[in-house]
Amino acid sequence: MTAKQSKKETKPAAPVITVAQELHVDTDLRRLHEACGSIGEALAPFSKRLKAELTRVKDGEQTGVPQVPLFVHGKVSLGDLKVLCTVALRPYPFLRVVQFHHAALGDDGILILSEFLSQYCPLPDRNPSGIQLLELPGCAIGSRGCRYLGGYLRSNATVTRLVLDFNPLGDAGVQELCIGLQWNSTLTSLSLQYCGISSVGAGDIASRIVKESNVLVLSLRGNAIGDKGVEEVAKAICVSSKLEDIDLADTAFTGEANAVLALCEAIECGAALRVVDVDMCTVTPGASECLLKSLQASKHATTLRVSERTDPAVYKQIVGISATRSHAGKKKKAKKKM
Repeated sequence: MTAKQSKKETKPAAPVITVAQELHVDTDLRRLHEACGSIGEALAPFSKRLKAELTRVKDGEQTGVPQVPLFVHGKVSLGDLKVLCTVALRPYPFLRVVQFHHAALGDDGILILSEFLSQYCPLPDRNPSGIQLLELPGCAIGSRGCRYLGGYLRSNATVTRLVLDFNPLGDAGVQELCIGLQWNSTLTSLSLQYCGISSVGAGDIASRIVKESNVLVLSLRGNAIGDKGVEEVAKAICVSSKLEDIDLADTAFTGEANAVLALCEAIECGAALRVVDVDMCTVTPGASECLLKSLQASKHATTLRVSERTDPAVYKQIVGISATRSHAGKKKKAKKKM
């Protein structure tokens, strides 16, 4: 065998095609960046993020799909919102997070946004998850806006977290929202903090969301639902619920007997319930002792948060049990991952 024959021919390595190159991510980012550049000042930070992501794709730092959330803070005019939804975002296939914070959209703005969200259907190979996070805190959403959102969420199968904090939803808005969420199977986290909800709205939430939806984490913080509202929610947890974390802080819960009994039963019997928060609620000494006993008896609850104004001895025991169980829960999760 000659030396030439013994030598192995070396072939040049085939170029590696990244996901970003295969999907032509740079083209979509450039198109969206150019469209957002002429919309309005509120979109300027988002436009800058797009430009930075485009640079990362060009430099080879971003080899996958873009991870830029649509985050807008501050007032957005209806005209700018319409252009954003109907022109700029419609052809963009990688949208997963929508965040309008204190954007003063109002019900008319929510109509525009809901229509866009309902029609947004990216190809599975580009965005199989679709829009998963929808945050609209402080956007002046009323009952009509809730009707639009409820209609969108009724048939939606991608959004897993919804935040509507600091909106004047009221009981009427909550009722509209619940009609849609009652049939939603994908939403697992719902935050309705400081939305002007009373015990009436809490009743709708209890019967349609706590009992019938797949929501695991629910926050009603800052709504004056009172003892009656807390009782309704707690009873719903006892009957049938997947709820793991309930935030009832600052809800005007005072520790009325029926409400306390229902909440204690939920802590002891709620198979899924892990976290109960009644912080910033001034309850009677007897009520706090009952809650402590239920926490001690529960095989599932890991954390109970109460006001620092609670009787010092009771407060210390509650904090101690919660800290111990939470730490033990984290250890179990760590072992499962190994």
